[in-house]
Amino acid sequence: MIAPHAGNALNFQQLQALGAVNEYGSISAAAAELYLTPSAVSQQLQALASNCGFELIERRGRSVRLTRRGLALASLAEEVFSRWERGLESLAAQSDQPVRILRMGALTSAYRTWLGPVVSRIRSTTGVDMELLEVDPDKACKYLIDGMIDMAVSVRIPDQLPMNIQRFPLYSDTFKVVGGIPQPRGTGVAALSDACWVLPESRTYCHEIITAYCTAAGFSPHPIARSNDWGVIQSMAASLEAVALVPESCLSETPGLSVFDIDADELPDWPIELITRADIAHKPEFHPIHRLIAQLAPITEVL
Repeated sequence: MIAPHAGNALNFQQLQALGAVNEYGSISAAAAELYLTPSAVSQQLQALASNCGFELIERRGRSVRLTRRGLALASLAEEVFSRWERGLESLAAQSDQPVRILRMGALTSAYRTWLGPVVSRIRSTTGVDMELLEVDPDKACKYLIDGMIDMAVSVRIPDQLPMNIQRFPLYSDTFKVVGGIPQPRGTGVAALSDACWVLPESRTYCHEIITAYCTAAGFSPHPIARSNDWGVIQSMAASLEAVALVPESCLSETPGLSVFDIDADELPDWPIELITRADIAHKPEFHPIHRLIAQLAPITEVL
């Protein structure tokens, strides 16, 4: 028997993980639906079981299914979610005045490449004015919780969001390998293991994506320059005869720089999403703004 942890607060993400496993019949399928790793879903279920004090799932070969009490808890969770949504809608409808100003945070690259015209369109067609702020992916969620911004265009970081933060997938931005050197004979990125690299600043999420990709290919990239601006990264790679990984939407024509021919299936991608607080997501003003952002975002693979 699992000993319960007294005083634990209700955790919507753990209940979502339970409901997804119940609906899709496996932890891996539930993880794909929730944009999480199977390990993260397993941890959510273990934490929920510890909080409840009883087992929630049982394994049958390679599949899993909910126990009797797990099924009852999943049913209760559906009721909780339904009442939560109805309550938020009711509270949003009680607003005395419509929102006239929304504060948006976004990646520097989004402002530089496509978001500026979208903001102009939002202001001209919805009557809602905007305040803008550059926000790194690592800080976007904190700024939302602290009330510094109302929504953010950001990279999907594989962390569980607080229950009052909602996410809306926009598109998936595949990285491309660019270089100020001739393309190597090899077809994979491992052929660039001896090259000099231009990387984002260390301890940023962009840096983690790129270094993890290179590590999986069997090498650690040797940096000779760093920047958090994708345009500057491309200029550095051209002038230093180095290579870099750059999101496709941020590619620019740079003299002396080539895009290397590497199979897209072998390249990492950068899931971009719109995140906002639940109180903003339920306001009527949010829906046309979300629709415009989704329609006018770069035309890449939609998540």
